[in-house]
Amino acid sequence: MRENGKKIIFYSFSLLIAVCGFLFVSADFFSLSLPFKSSLLKYSGVALCFFFAIWIGFHNPRSVKDSIWLIAALFFTLVADVFLLFKILKPNEVGHSIGVSFFCLAHLCHRKRIGKKIKKWWWLLIPYSALWVAVFSYPDLPIGNIMLISMTVLYGFLLFLNLMSSFHVDWQKYNQRYLTVGMVFLVICDVCVISYQVLLRLPNVLSPAWIIYLSWVFYLPSQYFLVVSSWNKEKINKM
Repeated sequence: MRENGKKIIFYSFSLLIAVCGFLFVSADFFSLSLPFKSSLLKYSGVALCFFFAIWIGFHNPRSVKDSIWLIAALFFTLVADVFLLFKILKPNEVGHSIGVSFFCLAHLCHRKRIGKKIKKWWWLLIPYSALWVAVFSYPDLPIGNIMLISMTVLYGFLLFLNLMSSFHVDWQKYNQRYLTVGMVFLVICDVCVISYQVLLRLPNVLSPAWIIYLSWVFYLPSQYFLVVSSWNKEKINKM
């Protein structure tokens, strides 16, 4: 594929993702009437990022190994969003715990992208924990909440490690910059989610739904920037 063609497809993916973001922000904040739920648009935006990463991996990757780990990370992210966006399991704590566990797997993949070593037992611990929640959580027991908190703490720890590592990764400046921006946006997104959960439990507080809407303003761009960090810009510029 000629380099001009690659640039056209690159910007086409970028535009489609931006349109998804614009539509669900308009639906959430300004009550824009859509023939489908905004959650479907949000998931479509993340799915586009996944396919964007696959396309980059085949046509202009920073490195093949980097693209493989990025695609794996986005696959786990897509699975996680199924549980968190569509609430397919009851009680909610079970689905949320499994969703966060897949986010943890995604961040392990990002750590491999960055070039960090990961002990093998980490890969087994997270899905095992999620399965344990699914089997043993019941509405009348606090296990689901305990496990959700545990998985969230683990996720936060992995995100913090990746954020710190992104500032010092030995990549080209273009790739390193977008990796860092993606991680920073993820942190802001998660701060919004935590704020929502805290405000939700406070008495006499107006519905903080707008905070969850705001989290997606940062979440979708974070996935986009993580994908773009795998783009081999120097190779394109030299053509």
